[in-house]
This record gives sequence, C-alpha cells and structure tokens, in this order.
Amino acid sequence: MSKLLIVEDDFVQAEGLRYILEDAGHEVTVVPDGQAALQKLEVDNQFGAVLSDVMMPGISGYDLCKRIKTDYKHVPVILVTALSELKDLIGGLLCGADNFITKPYEPEELLGQIARVVANQEKPGAPICDPTTGVCLIDNKFMMNMDRRRILDWLVSTFDEFLKAREKHGEARLEERRRRIEEREKRLTAIVAGVIAKLEKSDETLSHVIEKNQLGHQQKIELENARRSCREALECVRKEKDTALV
Repeated sequence: MSKLLIVEDDFVQAEGLRYILEDAGHEVTVVPDGQAALQKLEVDNQFGAVLSDVMMPGISGYDLCKRIKTDYKHVPVILVTALSELKDLIGGLLCGADNFITKPYEPEELLGQIARVVANQEKPGAPICDPTTGVCLIDNKFMMNMDRRRILDWLVSTFDEFLKAREKHGEARLEERRRRIEEREKRLTAIVAGVIAKLEKSDETLSHVIEKNQLGHQQKIELENARRSCREALECVRKEKDTALV
C-alpha cells in the first residue's frame, strides 16, 4: 500500500476520500489547500501520489501540480475534479498531472487509478520524453513535455471517462423512457377505470329498468340483449385490464 497526500478544501469530500483510501490500506495525510500541501512536501516528499482537487481557494490544483512537477518530479499527481470539459482536460495535460478522475466516482475506480499511477512510477527505467510532443485540439496546438507512458495513461483515462459519460447518457435516456411509459400506463389505467365505471352504471340502469317497469315482450328481449352486451363488454374490459397488469 502507498502513502498518499490528499489536497481538498471541502471537509466532507476530504474525509470521504480518507475513508476509502484508509479502508483499502493506504496511509493518508489530508491538507486543506495547495499552500499547506507545498509546506507538507517541504518536510516530507516521499508520497506514492498526491490527490488534489482542482477548484480551491488560493493555489489551484493546476498550479499546485506545476509546482510539484517542478520541485518534486518523482511524486505523481492525480487530479480529482468535478470538471469534465475539454478545456479542463487540456489544463490537466499542460500542468503535468499524471492522471485524473472525475467526480462522482466509484471507490473501485479511484483505487484502480491510484494503483496504476503508483505502479507506473515504480517501473524501472527513465521515461521516454520528447520535448517537441504536441497535441492539436480545437485548431490549437499545445506543446508539452510528456513521456509516452503518461500520454497512454491519459488516453486510457479519457476513454474511461467517455465510456462513463456515454453510460450515464444511456441510463438517463432509459430513465426518461421508463418515466414516459409509467405516465402512459397511469393515463390508460384511468381511462380503463372510467370505461368500467360507465359500463357498470349502464348495467345497473338496464337491470333497474327491466325489473321495475312493465315491459312488452319485445322490449324486454331488446333490453336483455343490451344488458348482456353491456356485461360482456364489461367482462372483456376487466380481463384485458387484469392481463395488462400481469
């Protein structure tokens, strides 16, 4: 397990991270902002990774990452952020972060990211860097000094985030479809209940007319036929309703 430094100004978020990481066996230190993180690193920079929020008062997560990569190149930095737009991805690349994970996240996902970053850092051999590496995004070319392994890690993480976003979009569409189906079922149930009520009322009225009035033979036959048709229709609607609810 690794010794990790969490940089998070939100107490609840910080303690949530601490719980997940300590439960997995990591040794965790929490600081509330970038300045406190730099002061901690001056005393002890032997961390397996730094997990930093991006939007913080004072020193942002991007600026903190740049400082760490300048003064403590051996310390990996993972940005933990709710930001997920392209400009945020570019900001993470340019500041030199080793990886990123977006909120909300699953604990297994977070632990997997940390394990990959720490494992890559511990691999023997110097990273292969190319100071002329460039990435073209939205008609702008961004130059960065990145080793190929870290570029691959970023590509994998970005693809993971894309899959998460697509899955969430699909779940949202399914939820909307389910909601519409439920609303349609409620309307149909109300309509069927109304039809049943009217048929029951018609049957009651016909029965009352037949029983309480002196009717000719032909009239009685016609009303009996009408009542029979009404009851058949009522029974049919009830059966269809019961079948639909199964």
